[in-house]
Amino acid sequence: MVEQGVTNDRQGKQAGAPVMSLKPDPHATPDDPPVESDVHLVLWVVPLIAVILIPGLVWMIAERPMAARVELALAMTGVVALTGLLLLAAVSNGFRRRIRWSTSVATMAVLVAFQWPTLTYVGRVFEAAVPLPFLADAFPVILAVAFLWVATRIGGEWPFAAITGFGTWLIVVVLLVNTLPYVDRSTPTAQEMSARDGSPDVVLIVMDGYTRADILETQFGFDTTPWLSELEQLGFQIATEARPNYSFTYASIASMLDLDYAYPIGPVTDRHHETMRNSLAGNGALPEQFRERGYEFAYVENAWQGSHCGAAVDICIRDGLVERVLWNLGQVTIMAPILTATRPHPFNTVSLEQLESLPTYVSADRTPGVPRLTFAHLILPHPPFLLNAECERQNTAVRRAFTTASPELIENRRDFYVAQATCTNHKLLESLQQIIADRPDTVIMITGDHGSGSTRLANEPVEEWSDAGIAERMSILSAYRMPGCESFTYPSITPVNGARAMTNCVLDVELDFLDDAVLWSPNDGKGSVTDIAPRLSD
Repeated sequence: MVEQGVTNDRQGKQAGAPVMSLKPDPHATPDDPPVESDVHLVLWVVPLIAVILIPGLVWMIAERPMAARVELALAMTGVVALTGLLLLAAVSNGFRRRIRWSTSVATMAVLVAFQWPTLTYVGRVFEAAVPLPFLADAFPVILAVAFLWVATRIGGEWPFAAITGFGTWLIVVVLLVNTLPYVDRSTPTAQEMSARDGSPDVVLIVMDGYTRADILETQFGFDTTPWLSELEQLGFQIATEARPNYSFTYASIASMLDLDYAYPIGPVTDRHHETMRNSLAGNGALPEQFRERGYEFAYVENAWQGSHCGAAVDICIRDGLVERVLWNLGQVTIMAPILTATRPHPFNTVSLEQLESLPTYVSADRTPGVPRLTFAHLILPHPPFLLNAECERQNTAVRRAFTTASPELIENRRDFYVAQATCTNHKLLESLQQIIADRPDTVIMITGDHGSGSTRLANEPVEEWSDAGIAERMSILSAYRMPGCESFTYPSITPVNGARAMTNCVLDVELDFLDDAVLWSPNDGKGSVTDIAPRLSD
């Protein structure tokens, strides 16, 4: 019996599945000693590290400053969760043990592939601590090989299978509970009342990275005067000296939607981030003011991770969701470079479709007699630059690379920006004409969240930006169509006061204007917010 057990053990090893167990063989006789594992119990913490700690690191990184996206996070772990289900079912020896070994190795391979950015992040941390140039590239490979090696060694053990399966399902449950956007139509509170008769529809459009006309003409050689004249014919007033309140999207849009500054001058805190995320989800003071006065709130999600329907949203528009999920899912795998080189970014493709669909968003699925506030943040003409002037997709060498800023690259960036902005102008004008034709009294605010960044370097502190680069970044498109309230705006109005002016006009309230602060917010959400106005010339 002992000799036969040894023979079976050898055959199991030859088949590729190590036969190790912490429990007696159920087919052994009382005279046969139990087969002991040759792997120490401490190695069983590896699946816990792989399945819980690594995705947790991704979660924490995503929180700076944006929260994780539920559909992306669940998609990342869904495949692993299915594998974990098999692992939990396979808890006996023999043939099922071989299944455990195979699925354990497959699970670890999926985890390594889907958490590759985290492995590379750890590599960069080690390279910063130990200044060896090869560590950033070598460390992720070493970690991946180590995880896979351990999986091949103890993949057949039922505790490994149980821990891995439990961990994968735990991730799914935590993500579901913490990030699932509930978009059910909210029940009106006692303070809410019906909208006044004749209340107009309101459309707030944020064009990401759209720079002011004078900057486009002087630095890009792009004359937008004819296009702006067409906007004026539609009843728009152009704020010719407009600047954003912040240098980056998350702070700028959050302040518009909350009618107040999300980040005051000084150190950035977790409380500021929480306020920002709440506002970006549509739970800020602007939609609250309108909903309390009988408006329904429609929110157009986009491919940016900060765009997220919250509980106060009545109608959540998620066009392009599958394309967005598949793209972002691929970006967290080792296949990201291939995907980036061969597929168009949904920043452009989804936003272009949403720009063309704006009239439909304003009109579709309406409650009879209820006016609508529609918010659409469109990631155009923001890079990557994949659209030519005719809105045809093109493959360009200039996408979103901000690691260098040579004169040649800056020139290329500007040429491609002009092409994409030309496409954007054409499609935006068509949609505005249709919206106004359908509802002539519609109030519309169009603004950039910040200007372009043709000279930008990744993670470059503001002290190293040139004055010309800051002027480009802190100058924005700003246009308002508010029939009967033309005196409410002024040439240098910033978005937070533009949103207040629009609210005063439509709801007949008297919100005081704030100081038009022009602030520099850190791109990574860490550090401090500073007043950049002293570096801007009038």
